Amino acid sequence: KFNAFGCTLIVLAEFKPVVSVATYDNSKGVSLITAAGRRNPPMCVDSKIHHNNLVNNILPKIQANIAGAADAIMLDVDGF
Repeated sequence: KFNAFGCTLIVLAEFKPVVSVATYDNSKGVSLITAAGRRNPPMCVDSKIHHNNLVNNILPKIQANIAGAADAIMLDVDGF
């Protein structure tokens, strides 16, 4: 049958506490690494365009996970 009413998306939100290196502790701070890759400059990918290519954001997070850090800081092409 043809669905005349369109798609249906069901989201079941569930609270899960973060218990890992990503947990922030005021007494110890948070561990970070500097990502090996650089952020794409706005002249290459317009930040106002919503696209599905998030590999440049996912790879630094994977690097942080491997290093045992909470997250990665991405620098721009000039190192800032």
